[in-house]
Amino acid sequence: MGQEVEGSFLKSGMMAHSALRAHAGSVVDLLLDIVYPRECLLCDARIAGQPVRAVCLSCGQGLAWQQASLCHHCGQPRDKGASCPCSAEEKFAFDSVWSFGPYQGNLKKLVHAFKFQKNKAVGRDLAQFLLRSETLGEIFRSAQGIVPVPMHPLKEKDRGYNQAGVLAKELAGAAGLPCFGHALVKSQTSLPQVELGRDARWQNLSGTFAIGASNAIGRRDLILVDDVMTTGATAHHCAQLLRLSGARHIAVVVLARSTQIMLA
Repeated sequence: MGQEVEGSFLKSGMMAHSALRAHAGSVVDLLLDIVYPRECLLCDARIAGQPVRAVCLSCGQGLAWQQASLCHHCGQPRDKGASCPCSAEEKFAFDSVWSFGPYQGNLKKLVHAFKFQKNKAVGRDLAQFLLRSETLGEIFRSAQGIVPVPMHPLKEKDRGYNQAGVLAKELAGAAGLPCFGHALVKSQTSLPQVELGRDARWQNLSGTFAIGASNAIGRRDLILVDDVMTTGATAHHCAQLLRLSGARHIAVVVLARSTQIMLA
């Protein structure tokens, strides 16, 4: 019984710590670490005093940038020097795709915590992981603005935040770029993409996105940000609208790239 009470107290403390930390500065962070010690989401090690918010330094360093040869048109791994099947089958409205890694292992655990467990802090860590790449640094240096994939207001209210919006703000702040958080809106609800196959995903999103009333991107080179890409349907529909708004070049940046049903 005592262990159950202690476990419940620690869990409540960690949730309170996460909520307070979202609005805390470095001094307050240190005080919170004393009262509510943090544990790494991947190995449960104490991470008090470390600059990352949800993952210990060791686990964070173990998450390596995607080293495989990638097709930068669809973001899928391919054999070095080989052509990608997408070149003959997919015509996307965006120009390139860049991901931190495949949607599996520890990266999948972190994205899941960020997306489904209302752990906003881990999203800030994941944004920092994205910024590690020298290749992605070049993408940011050539961009003129960042746009998040929008979420329907009802779904955002239920979740508490748009995960793509959190990533976009973090990345824009670090890169010194404007974040056009309302350039696009999701004006209609749709079925969860995770429940659908490839063709159904494309049909499911038709007409669900729209250009935002405060859209002011003009003729810019943009980065479109989302958490996970599977078929590319979401990014494609959003990129189409950005093109209509005047965007010249659109690079899609995601945390993870699913390899399961891209061409299925």
